[in-house]
Amino acid sequence: MQQEQDSEPLKKLQKLAQQLEQNKQLRVIDLDGQKGSFDKIIIAENLISKSQQAIKIISIFDGIDQVSQKKLQDAKKEALFLKNTNHQNIVKYCDEFQIGFNYFIVMEKCEKNLQQFIEDFKSQETEIPKHIIVNFACQILSVINYLRQQNLVLRDLSLRNILIDNHNQIKLYDVGLVKQVQEEFTFSLILTTFPKRSLFYYPPELFEQFEMSGEQNKKDQFKNLLDGDIWAFGICLYALAGASQQEFSSLKSKGYQKLTSLDKSLNSILSQILSLDPNQRPSILQLIDTFEDMRKQIWTSDDSADLFQRFLQKKKAHQWYLAYQFISICCQIQQNNETYWHYLGYTQNELNFFSESIKSYQKCLEINPKKDICFMNLAIAYKEKGMIDEAIKSYKKCLEINPKEDSCYYNLGIAYKDKGMLDEAIKAYQKCLEINPKKEICFYNLGIAYKAKGLIDEAIQSYQKCLEINPEKDTCLHNLGIAYKAKGLLDEAIKSYQKCIEINPKKDIYYMNLGLAYMEKGMLNEAIKQYQKCIEINPKEDSCYFNLGIAYENKGMSGEAIKSYQKCVEINPQHDSCLYNLGIAYKAKGMLDEAIKSYQKCLEINPKKDICLYNLGIAYKAKGVYDEAIKSYYKCLEINPKHDNCHMNLGLTYYDKGMLDDAIKSYQKCLKINPKHDICYMNLGIAYKGKGMLEEAIQFYQKCLEINPKKDSCYYNLGIAYKAKGMMDKAIQSYKKCLSLNPNHKNCLKNLEIAQGKKNDRKIIEINQPFLVLN
Repeated sequence: MQQEQDSEPLKKLQKLAQQLEQNKQLRVIDLDGQKGSFDKIIIAENLISKSQQAIKIISIFDGIDQVSQKKLQDAKKEALFLKNTNHQNIVKYCDEFQIGFNYFIVMEKCEKNLQQFIEDFKSQETEIPKHIIVNFACQILSVINYLRQQNLVLRDLSLRNILIDNHNQIKLYDVGLVKQVQEEFTFSLILTTFPKRSLFYYPPELFEQFEMSGEQNKKDQFKNLLDGDIWAFGICLYALAGASQQEFSSLKSKGYQKLTSLDKSLNSILSQILSLDPNQRPSILQLIDTFEDMRKQIWTSDDSADLFQRFLQKKKAHQWYLAYQFISICCQIQQNNETYWHYLGYTQNELNFFSESIKSYQKCLEINPKKDICFMNLAIAYKEKGMIDEAIKSYKKCLEINPKEDSCYYNLGIAYKDKGMLDEAIKAYQKCLEINPKKEICFYNLGIAYKAKGLIDEAIQSYQKCLEINPEKDTCLHNLGIAYKAKGLLDEAIKSYQKCIEINPKKDIYYMNLGLAYMEKGMLNEAIKQYQKCIEINPKEDSCYFNLGIAYENKGMSGEAIKSYQKCVEINPQHDSCLYNLGIAYKAKGMLDEAIKSYQKCLEINPKKDICLYNLGIAYKAKGVYDEAIKSYYKCLEINPKHDNCHMNLGLTYYDKGMLDDAIKSYQKCLKINPKHDICYMNLGIAYKGKGMLEEAIQFYQKCLEINPKKDSCYYNLGIAYKAKGMMDKAIQSYKKCLSLNPNHKNCLKNLEIAQGKKNDRKIIEINQPFLVLN
């Protein structure tokens, strides 16, 4: 029976694994993963990036048959916290999504938790060195302090919830256990939601107070939980230091027992942290100061040279977290060493700790205000923070000291480009190339700046210069293709795209742009092949599905177009242009209700899309819902009063409603905007004919034929007007002209017979053919 119960969760996980691979391109490789206090953690491979990631599965089931909105909002808050967090000791957010009754948060993967780390040392019968204990302590305290500054507190800091990456960097991941301090906690909450294994990590006085107090007092005393992370931190440290099970068991009754494996300083601070008297425990800031001092004392000034060499080794290997630890100690040992501070800033920048990086560079410049390379790297950090003006000032300061620093001119150009100051960017790039004419990346970005200014020839020349230096630069070949396409040189564009695909066949955007070039040449089959290759590489590229839909539509394959548009909208529900095109495709298949829904969704996203309002009007008119059609046309004309076809189709709708005067006014407005609109002249003639104003009708039919002498339907309607006036010869001439252009015009054949007196008992059939534009 137990086996059946245990197999049920496994089956659910296996089903979830299938859904993740089908819907999100995430292949689960470890269903066991790790267990947070409340939720399951699994390991998966991202099939696109080929990287491994951790996925937290949060149940949002309400226990009956619906999604619990509270659980859903809590899950989203947790994901938002991770997404907005930039702390080196909190796991990095990658993605989030919902499938059924579960919410998924995708995070960076770590190698092991602190419990496993300790067990590894125990298996080797080796004590964990003091410098590792102190280093881990500093990192954990850093997270606790960060959360408190955010007005947050950890409710479950434990060995299993503290992860370690392959650089020995501490990572906290169970941020679902982070709650805002202002939230009300209750005793029932702790008893029902806290896992039993985690209770050990909470200070003993917390539960003594619960046992001795009434329910209301228990709630009041629960505020002591806010300082519980200090006790939990001590428990983790005690375990790292090698405390036995017996020492843990006696902790809450006998208090802290000195560990012979620890020196006096660590034993002293642990005894304070794990004091049974909460008033004797140090604050978080006191602990940070204590352990930072301890870390400094581990190393002497004589060690700095060796530590710096170890830093350089880790830097060369791009092991940035380990490098960061070594260079940080160097700066603590020798606080007036400009080189150490500069490298600390550089390492922090590599780790995306931009605020800290800026402070380190500034410290370096306090020591040596003439260090040009430091000004340049300071500018790079400012730029990463979005502080472009400060970046430009720092680049200029670097160039005052060293006017031959080509990389600084290059980066200055990038900063100017980001501010939209393209002329200044071009000048900076050109100055860089005067100093270093072999800097390919500068030619590349110079081409981008020229392209942004619309100087396509200059952009092409710059890209070509870049490729002379580095013919294998696929991104440059791609941009060259874009520039060629902008000039209408489609064959050259196609060659450039093909070359960059030869160099890098895994870049989805290359195939999509090659498809666009083929489509512009009218080579729809080739375009479709390229779009399909793009989708093979990146099944989540909504723009590629969109363009594939257009290609199918141009081939008259409305069904395939609809499928592609639907896939695009599934990936990106806010893609208004795709919703619009989907409406067009539905209309082409006669699916008017679906077309109207698509247009309406498009307008929810972009209510100012006049062309969508116009085609919504057409769909309503085709359904015979004339009043709604008229409303849509008017909304379109509010946005774009110069939309000539909208005025004309408004006229057609009025005509169908029998409102001939309003129809004539709409046609006249159309012709005022576009005096060459031949079909509008014809429809204006039909409206005058409907009012019995035959002279005016004939006049406008003739005007239509002056513009378009090949308009067979206009000759047909002109014949009807002549016949109505009794001018049979001219009617016959008009009918014959119509038939010479369109021999299969059956109604014209019948009316010609009548006019020639062969079937005088037949009634003349008059046809009003409205003109609908769907673009």
